[in-house]
Amino acid sequence: MAAKRSAYIRYGVLTISLIFTLFAGSLYLHNNASALSGSGTGEQPYSIASCSQLQDVNNDLDSVYELTSNIDCSGMDPGRIGSESAPFTGEFRGNGHTIANITVVTTDNGMGLFGYASEASIYNLVLDNIYIGGIDSVGALIGSANYTNVWYVSVINSNITGTGQHIGGIVGYLGGSTVSRSYIDESSVTGNAQVGGIAGTVIGPSSVADSYAMPGSTSGVVGSTNVGGIAGQFGPGPAIIANTYADRTLVGLDQSSFSPMDSHLATGPISPISWDFDTVWLNTNPFPTLRPFPQMLCEAPNSTISTIESACEAEPALVGDATWEIQYAFAGSSDWTSLPDQNGPGFDATVTNILPGTEYRVRFRFIWSGLTSGWGSQELLTLGDSDVDDDGTSNKEESLGPNSGDANNDGTQDYLQANVTSLLSFISGQYIVLETSCDNNFNIQIGLESDSQVDTSYDYPAGLVYFVARGCNVGSTQTFSVYFYGDYSDELAVRKTHSTGYLTVPGATTTNLTVGGSQVKRASYQIQDGSDLDDDGIADGNIVDPVGLASSENAELAATGSNIASLMVVASLLILASTLIMIEFKTKKIQD
Repeated sequence: MAAKRSAYIRYGVLTISLIFTLFAGSLYLHNNASALSGSGTGEQPYSIASCSQLQDVNNDLDSVYELTSNIDCSGMDPGRIGSESAPFTGEFRGNGHTIANITVVTTDNGMGLFGYASEASIYNLVLDNIYIGGIDSVGALIGSANYTNVWYVSVINSNITGTGQHIGGIVGYLGGSTVSRSYIDESSVTGNAQVGGIAGTVIGPSSVADSYAMPGSTSGVVGSTNVGGIAGQFGPGPAIIANTYADRTLVGLDQSSFSPMDSHLATGPISPISWDFDTVWLNTNPFPTLRPFPQMLCEAPNSTISTIESACEAEPALVGDATWEIQYAFAGSSDWTSLPDQNGPGFDATVTNILPGTEYRVRFRFIWSGLTSGWGSQELLTLGDSDVDDDGTSNKEESLGPNSGDANNDGTQDYLQANVTSLLSFISGQYIVLETSCDNNFNIQIGLESDSQVDTSYDYPAGLVYFVARGCNVGSTQTFSVYFYGDYSDELAVRKTHSTGYLTVPGATTTNLTVGGSQVKRASYQIQDGSDLDDDGIADGNIVDPVGLASSENAELAATGSNIASLMVVASLLILASTLIMIEFKTKKIQD
């Protein structure tokens, strides 16, 4: 008998544990958003601001990321991003920031900040004091890159070491990929075979262009077989170098205007592309230097009650064709509206027809010479009142309502009407709109039944709407309409609180509507100021009215899209399951 009781106890504990595990798991899956802010798209990249967040890139290798600050990895091991079986395939925007002080030395292949990258883009990034060690395919930025584009990447004060082949200062193995407008300086690159200042091996179709390697007087590029200042091996396949130099050897440029050359460059095809001293290079002595990635310089934005003006340009100046993309949205929102693109070295844009007293964000970026910058942004508050109609709900919340902010579909924006108020219900997750025939609405709230006054016969799937209609003619009868967005049963009644409890509003009607493509149930009724239906019972020109859609079936817990009901169901199931287990255990114990 004791063994049977023990078995039932174990069964009960195991079942409860399983139920709670499933419940906790569902909450985890529901709430486990990425640790990074953003959505991982080109419009809203994931933001990286710390060394530990670099590893979060491995959770979603196909998304867009951007650095929002310099990163110091001192005392931390960030590992590597991407593996041979799961390479990085997204876009990484450095935004001109620096990742510093990384030390990762292993006996693995494919070592770098990015171990393996395929069909990826990585740009506008500085790596400082990077010590990367491995066997084959080792580089400060990428160990092995396939069909990947790298540009405006700088490696300084770093040490890249491999005991095998394909060892490069920036990329170890470059296959079907490009490196441009990048350099390595004051760093050492050491390997056995195919060792290069920029890339160890360049397999066609690939190119290294507008780049240089200056290891410095106390370090250099060291190896046993196929060693070069730019690359250790070019080919097989069409592998091109153009407008590059390595440790005082220049390719494709009249060398007479610079200091004598005293080092070598790996043998490889040389492109006749001319050096671009307008947009790419600076003609400095003794050697050319790359122009920095252009930074955006912006004037302080200006605003009125309905406009925002933003103006920026780039430094160094964008020479040649440049296109600026400009967008705006409510602050904190990712629902961007695009303005017409502007061409030129800068832009001057005005956003019109926006809300007074509201925070907005304007963002912008340039596309120039084959490069796309990261987004710059400005935030500011427009002038004026944030609640123009003085109904207690902000211009922003009402303008975000259904049907482009005209949620009662009367042809006028709700935020401009004191007697029309639209707000989002935390109960249903849908909008509720109050329309009265008095002058203005006041103190509108959405809530559940109070603990002291519960309607035991009905449920309220969208909650109760509490409000005061002000400016009514004293003693007059006024008309009220409440629009409940969502899919509700046709069996619902219109009920309200009363001095003696709850009652169904006499003469109230409900109508199913479609507004702006959304389902709506409109409840309409009348109340006389000072009557029993006026919650304050005083004929004073103010009508107080908590009202809601009520169900007597206990079947419809909430409108479509509500999560509250589902959580309540899960909680109820937990309690029920636990109770049944205990009953079964007690029954078995008595039988024993």
